Formats: sequence, structure tokens, C-alpha cells
Amino acid sequence: MFRPGNVVSKNGGASRRLVFAGYQVWIAAAVTWSLLVVVLACVLPVHTVNTHHGGAQPRHSILADFGVGVTLITCVPLVLSVLVGALLRSAAQVGGTWKKSLAWCLAILLVVASLVGFVTIVIGAFVIPAGAFLCAAVSIARVRDSGPEVTADGSPKPDL
Repeated sequence: MFRPGNVVSKNGGASRRLVFAGYQVWIAAAVTWSLLVVVLACVLPVHTVNTHHGGAQPRHSILADFGVGVTLITCVPLVLSVLVGALLRSAAQVGGTWKKSLAWCLAILLVVASLVGFVTIVIGAFVIPAGAFLCAAVSIARVRDSGPEVTADGSPKPDL
């Protein structure tokens, strides 16, 4: 049974430590939620069209009323979710604290943009969960330690 931190033997007995990547669940949640927002913006009739006649007014989707240009705005959370996931995966495999810092910036940017979008247009309220999922993912993601710095001959660099 696999448990986080187990040592697994591969390639002729060489040991390699596997680290459980729980952040991937949150990234998957953010991508799924963002994809749902895009699909609903394309098919859900939420915008009322004024026909200047009495009675019930017809409703159209955002795509039908405003076109592809406006619908592309709903793709921003999806793109940011995939980008944050790629940054965290790279930081976990290769290392690089700057990747996690950039992932934090993008996640917070999405939360702030969704709060502003909530005030200006209703779609922002539907994007807040994706930003929260990304913040959860970044908060539990680990960055691979690149190890001590070494000199050209392979010996550790002295601390100054």
C-alpha cells in the first residue's frame, strides 16, 4: 500500500522518495469548476432580452447575446487554474520557490478579480470558488529542495 513518504525501489534498487501531491485534488476542483462556468456561460439562458412587448421576456445565454469575445472572459479562470497547476507540478518535480510564489500571485489575482467582478458583473460570484480552490492548492503544495549548492568539483559550497 502506498503512503506518502514511502521509499520505493526503482531501476536496479535506486531509492526514490515519493511525495503525495494533495494539491492536485484542489487543482482538479478549480479546473472542473472553471470549466463548468465556461459551459454554463455558453448554454445557460441568464440574460433577459427586452422585446418592448408585455409579458415574459425571452432569455439568452451570454454567448448568444454578447458573442465569443465576452464569453472568452469566462475562460480566464480555466487558463489560470491550468497555469497554477503546471507551476506547482514543476515546483514539486524540479524545484523553484519562484514558481510557487508566482502560483500564489495568480491565485490571489483570481480571487481579487472575482471579487471585483462580483461587484461589477454577476459572473464574478461564480469564479470565487475557483480562486479559493487555487489558494488551497498553493497553500499545501511543496517545493522540491534543490539541495546544497556545489562547486565545479562537486564539493559543497562553504557558507559565508
